[in-house]
This record gives sequence, C-alpha cells and structure tokens, in this order.
Amino acid sequence: MQAVAFTYKRKEWQVLDNSIAPDLDYLGTVADGDVEIVSRALDYSRWIVAYLMDNGPVRYYLYGRESRNAVFLFTNRSELERFPLAHMRPVLIKSRDDLDRVCYYSLR
Repeated sequence: MQAVAFTYKRKEWQVLDNSIAPDLDYLGTVADGDVEIVSRALDYSRWIVAYLMDNGPVRYYLYGRESRNAVFLFTNRSELERFPLAHMRPVLIKSRDDLDRVCYYSLR
C-alpha cells in the first residue's frame, strides 16, 4: 500500500510510501477536481488518472512518472464541456446532536 484516500469535504491523499509523494504532489496541480488513480502499469511507470470535477465531466490523463508529465486523453461526457456548470462548495453545518455534517451547495 502506497497511499490512502480520505473523503471529508473533498478527497485528500495520505502518502504512506514517500517514493510516490512527488507524483501525487504533481498530480494535484494538473487539473481542478479530486484526483483518482484509475490504473497503473505493473512497473508503475505510467498511470491513468481521473479528475472528478464538480463543474464538468471527468477528465482522464496519462501520467508518465519519469517525465512527470500528464497528457490529457478524454472526458467521459464531452457534451457537458460547452456548458457553464456551477461549482460545488462544501460547508460544515452543526447538527442538533452537536456533530459536524458536511453539506454541499452550488450557486449560479
């Protein structure tokens, strides 16, 4: 196991194996959205990475570890790309039993 993902407000990665820390740091800068590692080559040299967007379709990239370069491949719903979709905003709301509840809203 090299990393674990936790979702509270948004997905966050906790690195367990420092050899992939620079990779996850770089992948966090490629596109907006939550990073999802979809697949990796057996030697870990190439990864398929998806970015789950709150205001658009899922974007897929091919990431090369040696070159530290991500190349855009496709989106899962290209017809959504031409529409201005609203961003989803997380907010914590205190419940009656004094627990924090994560809620999401969109403004347009």
